[in-house]
Amino acid sequence: MKTSALAIALCVLIAAVVKAPQVVAPMGQDQGLYHAIAQEILLGGVPYRDAWDPKPPGVFYTHALLLSLVADPWRPCHFGALPGLSRSDLQPRCGTLLFEGVDFGYSLLVAGLVFWLARRLGLSALGAAIAFGLTAVFANLARMDPEGSTPEKYALGPVVAVVLAGLLAIESRQRGWLIAAGVLGAVAALFKLPDLASLGAVSVVLLSRGRARDLVWMWTPLLIVLAGVWATFAVMGAGRPFIEATLGYNLARFGFQSERIPLAGVVTLWQVFRDGLALLWLPALVGVAVAWRTDRWRLLVVWAALDVVALFLGGTKFTREYFVQLVPSFSLLAAAALQTLWIEQTRAWLSRAWLLLSLAAIGVLTSSFQAGFTVRIWNEYIANAGRPTASSTWPAWSPVCQRTRSFLCGATKRSCTRCRGIGPPLGS
Repeated sequence: MKTSALAIALCVLIAAVVKAPQVVAPMGQDQGLYHAIAQEILLGGVPYRDAWDPKPPGVFYTHALLLSLVADPWRPCHFGALPGLSRSDLQPRCGTLLFEGVDFGYSLLVAGLVFWLARRLGLSALGAAIAFGLTAVFANLARMDPEGSTPEKYALGPVVAVVLAGLLAIESRQRGWLIAAGVLGAVAALFKLPDLASLGAVSVVLLSRGRARDLVWMWTPLLIVLAGVWATFAVMGAGRPFIEATLGYNLARFGFQSERIPLAGVVTLWQVFRDGLALLWLPALVGVAVAWRTDRWRLLVVWAALDVVALFLGGTKFTREYFVQLVPSFSLLAAAALQTLWIEQTRAWLSRAWLLLSLAAIGVLTSSFQAGFTVRIWNEYIANAGRPTASSTWPAWSPVCQRTRSFLCGATKRSCTRCRGIGPPLGS
């Protein structure tokens, strides 16, 4: 147990180092839209009626909740100069610190759920710690999660909880866990529809065991929750645009240049192996063969496979982006593979040393993207005085502000003369 606790502590430290550059990075355009709609909510507005963006509503209300905790999210929080670097003067927005801190804490919560799921699946304490570490580190890697506090990231918690509840339902035959899985699946869908893949994985396993009748207990709560959310927006005058944003956009996205999805998939494979992700993907591929040999681990294989299919159903853009959805399932597969390989080489210390050196080499040789991202943040926002640069001040924000204004006012055809309540980028 001491070894696993030390491994978890080390992984938390590594994840914090990986996350750190994002604290001083400027806020992205998508984040600007989430914040703008969140501010509209705080002013009494309704998403899809007063502000429109093709995302489910979960991310907007989560951002609104966080923004309500800060009186002035645009106020700079002064860190001062870094030790030994007198020219630096870090002044991230206070809102940035809040969002990035919550995002990092949430990633550790997701990793904790993965640890719990790993233990329920029968992995050792060390194997579960590996799954925890892979989730915590890769969920914060810039290539996987370039902005933080994204709907893809928010969905991970309920997604892992769906699989955990589904596993408990499969093993105990208690329908209460199926109801819980359905409700949690609805919560995940309110952040990102492709994350229903986890509920699909539980459904496939239930069908393979001849328990088709149990699906009603899982899918009915999901449909009731989603129908209730739609009815709420319909009462507020946003029923039709809600459907257009959550379903219509995704269907249109898949139909747009869908013939290019296979090519996008090949490009994705190259990117994920080149940009620091092979350390997760390669052991996970071994984990597919390992997990399939154990009956209770097959759920992981089905889950990972449906996660990949869900990305492809999102079209070429989803195939190139949103890899963070794959992190929990692939982390568990990788942990199962590494644990099995380690145990099978109990007496072969040379083989164990070779395994460790191979993993270290893969991590070092394929981390170019994170290194490049970190160096850019260092050069642009820390080493050179650390003050907001031309790329992160108000003039550069204006195009995003203009686009946000069109989103805020396009749904109701109101005339807008300014970006209401929208400040400069949180990361500036």
